[in-house]
Amino acid sequence: MESTGMTANAIGGFLLAALCFTGIIVWWPGLGSWRRALTISASAGWKRFVYDLHSVVGIWTFAILLMWGLTGGYFVFPQPFRAAITLFTPITVPAFQSAGRGTVPRALTLGTRILRGFSLAHYGNFAGWGVKTLWVILGLAPAVLFSTALLMWSSRVLAPAVQRLRRRFVDEPSDR
Repeated sequence: MESTGMTANAIGGFLLAALCFTGIIVWWPGLGSWRRALTISASAGWKRFVYDLHSVVGIWTFAILLMWGLTGGYFVFPQPFRAAITLFTPITVPAFQSAGRGTVPRALTLGTRILRGFSLAHYGNFAGWGVKTLWVILGLAPAVLFSTALLMWSSRVLAPAVQRLRRRFVDEPSDR
């Protein structure tokens, strides 16, 4: 039975995956200018810089964030993933076979290797401390994306709303 915290983590992982998919749809600039959308224009104003930073961090970390979201959900709800993989390849752990003096495990099935790969990829346990360090650095991407999204939202939505309220209550003379 999953704990409430684990369920919350899985839901968060699936929401992260959903954000990745919606983000890539919103980000797609079209065939003509997708290369420009991979870089930051430092000479533009701060709003354009924040937008470019959000776009660049989002596109360059899309795959890793999607993987983290989906594998995070897998750890709590493995059955749907196992069922999907089983459609294409078996995931059962093979039994040991006798080999003269002792027992030797048979080779793992492709499905079992895929499931083991989920854990290795999620935690960065596949190529030493360099990858683990990279995973920590890339783990800051959601904070950068949240911060830049908050700045963009506040400049597009919040600031104009504050301006309208200001004009309405401060700049207009009262009819008293």
